[in-house]
Amino acid sequence: MENQKMSIGQLSKATNTSKDTIRYYETIGLLQESPRSNAGYRIFDCESVRRLRLIKNAKSLGFKLSEIEEIIQIIQSPDGTAQQLKLLVESKISSAKNNIKSLEKMQTALEKLFKKCPGGTISTDICPIQMYLMEER
Repeated sequence: MENQKMSIGQLSKATNTSKDTIRYYETIGLLQESPRSNAGYRIFDCESVRRLRLIKNAKSLGFKLSEIEEIIQIIQSPDGTAQQLKLLVESKISSAKNNIKSLEKMQTALEKLFKKCPGGTISTDICPIQMYLMEER
């Protein structure tokens, strides 16, 4: 399995990643450019599967592609340390906490608007939701 070669279609299926996404990751350097067969088809290996899993797992934790690139650089560097990765995760935790606070404020505002609006067949001209949305901020 370690030396198994696969086409982009096989890699796509193995990682549940679209072919276009795989090509894009190659273009931006997140995925190492693959060699080509004599017929010009991309040839991938198990390292490509591992890299795509890393990218997908990091994305699921909210890391941006630029941050994932940094993670990959740390991992590939002979001088890369666990502390560097830990600092990136710590920063992501802080960002997630800030996002949660913003979402909680948004939810509170939406719930207030929902309660203020009587619904039904009243005109939108007197609907508190429209009035709120039309206010200058």
